[in-house]
Amino acid sequence: MKRFWLIGLALWIAGCGYGFRGTVINLPKDIKTIAIPYFKNDTPELGIEKSFTDEIIYQFTRSQLLRVVSVDVADAVLEGRIISVTVSDVTLSAQETSRDRTVSVQIAVVLKRRTGGVVWQDPSMSYKKAYPVAADSLATDRQKLDAIRLVARELAERIHDRIFENF
Repeated sequence: MKRFWLIGLALWIAGCGYGFRGTVINLPKDIKTIAIPYFKNDTPELGIEKSFTDEIIYQFTRSQLLRVVSVDVADAVLEGRIISVTVSDVTLSAQETSRDRTVSVQIAVVLKRRTGGVVWQDPSMSYKKAYPVAADSLATDRQKLDAIRLVARELAERIHDRIFENF
């Protein structure tokens, strides 16, 4: 009896259109490889383009749904641009100094065929993350960079999933 219940549950899940994350590919069938050049950075935050590029490459390498290759042999190229990084105070102390801040990052991404033509794009993705303010400004800067790395990871996951599943 238990076996029939499990089989019925499996059939119901399969019939309702449910799929496991990272297994659905809604891209055109001829796109099998992807190139991911360094993101462009339009902000004064030096070096954050590396974090965003590395996180995107990690997501595509991890899922193995497309093979990551160089631009000259790729079927598609994923280009990204960091548009803005905004820091705002979230919590103030009794002395009206900042205790917590939020960093908000806005990016634009476009997936193009290497031979031309846009396959998918999102001209304005954003995500924010809070971080604590330390007494030492260098420690606060490290906290901010850690928060930006977490934002990069979250946006990389979203980009990956949207390219495949919400195409």
